[in-house]
Amino acid sequence: MLDDLIKLIEVRTPAGLPIGILSHHLVHDEVVWSFLDKLAGLLDGHPRALWRQPGELFSA
Repeated sequence: MLDDLIKLIEVRTPAGLPIGILSHHLVHDEVVWSFLDKLAGLLDGHPRALWRQPGELFSA
């Protein structure tokens, strides 16, 4: 699944533009939580990945 996500991002996202993750956490099952856990671990170690708080992105 992660390889598919990477390919999709490469095809649909112009180089250099940021992407985000929209999470509907109230309807996640164990498969989704496992995927997001693995993805977060991968992104935590990447120098170009930045975690943002909602307040940094949206005005109050």
